[in-house]
Amino acid sequence: MSERVSASEIYSHDGIRDSLTHLAAPPYFYENLRREIASSTRNGQPLSVIKFIIQSDGSSYEDSILDFASLLSKSFREEDLIARMGKYEFTLLIQGTEEIASRLSQRFISSWSLGGNVNVTPSYAFVTKSAGETGLQMLDRLDLCTLLTPTF
Repeated sequence: MSERVSASEIYSHDGIRDSLTHLAAPPYFYENLRREIASSTRNGQPLSVIKFIIQSDGSSYEDSILDFASLLSKSFREEDLIARMGKYEFTLLIQGTEEIASRLSQRFISSWSLGGNVNVTPSYAFVTKSAGETGLQMLDRLDLCTLLTPTF
């Protein structure tokens, strides 16, 4: 489970960026999710959300968080919104199907593992927007998904 922390602990003064990782903060993510859902509904493009949660078996969590955030930023397109939603939880908003979300998640986890990050194990889940679904409904469904762990 991800551990939620207060906004004053991890978000910049403007509420747009996480102060540790400089990824998007939850309020910014929620607003962009709302916009992307409206756009997806208008143009018929699929929209997916991927959640990553990291667990460490001894290394410094702060270093793990920074390393994970850095690789996320380098691994995905600039137009894919990456947010730090909780202390150990990261969320990615992409335009694409469930199949694309699955492949991207697995490829990222593989890159993480190949980078020698053996002390930190990420798990992930993803959902694709259903017709008529709101952002909150989509995120609620994501929270109900079973977290997948890499099998290498």
